[in-house]
Amino acid sequence: MCIDFLNTTHLNYGNTVVGQSSSTAGVGTGVFTIPVLGPTIVRAIQFTIGGDALNRDPFTITLEGSNTTDSALSVGFSWTLLYSGEAGFNSDSNSVIRYYLGQKQNFTNNLAFTAYCILVTSQRSSDDCTQFSEMHLFSLI
Repeated sequence: MCIDFLNTTHLNYGNTVVGQSSSTAGVGTGVFTIPVLGPTIVRAIQFTIGGDALNRDPFTITLEGSNTTDSALSVGFSWTLLYSGEAGFNSDSNSVIRYYLGQKQNFTNNLAFTAYCILVTSQRSSDDCTQFSEMHLFSLI
């Protein structure tokens, strides 16, 4: 499963105003997706970072799953935490290449879900937003 394309960027300003830097600008932002294959068992996640400012890279993330199929997906109480940790990018910001495919983050999961939510829990450094180019979920059907 893949969200987005390499040539585009998911960019979110979260709790800040354009042009006002903050170390938490993108914290708590993210996306949710519903796999077209139906219920899937996701066991890994991998990001490609966006094309501009290093500070905007998500540094830590969570991945959550849900079997709710209605508006409850957007309110946050129907999700089960599957992964909480690094997004897979090198901590040395001077060595990161733009549109870099980060390390695949593997985790244990045996539960199938019909929807997945990815949230940024920290970003590399202060900026006015967070961004990524692609996100891959690796699953069993």
